[in-house]
Amino acid sequence: MRRPAAQRRRDEGLARLHIIRRWIVVLSVSAAGVLSAVLSQALPGRAATPGSATPSSATGGHSGASTSVVPSLQPPSQAPSATPQTSTTLPPPPPVQSGGS
Repeated sequence: MRRPAAQRRRDEGLARLHIIRRWIVVLSVSAAGVLSAVLSQALPGRAATPGSATPSSATGGHSGASTSVVPSLQPPSQAPSATPQTSTTLPPPPPVQSGGS
């Protein structure tokens, strides 16, 4: 049984739209990735506070512009101890009834 010509044209148009939409999604994701890579190289980030280390110098990279010394962490003077837990018992929640009124 043959389908009417209008139905075939509609189905072919919908198939073309499906393919076009798929390519638009792929190209837009690719363009966003390329744009973010280009912008990350062209516009490097900046430190949150003046004098703090930049991400490239903190990870061992060479920033070339300035060098900043990051102080090392010091161990605590005393090991932490567990705090005693007070045993407060809460009453059980009331039973839940579903469906009835």
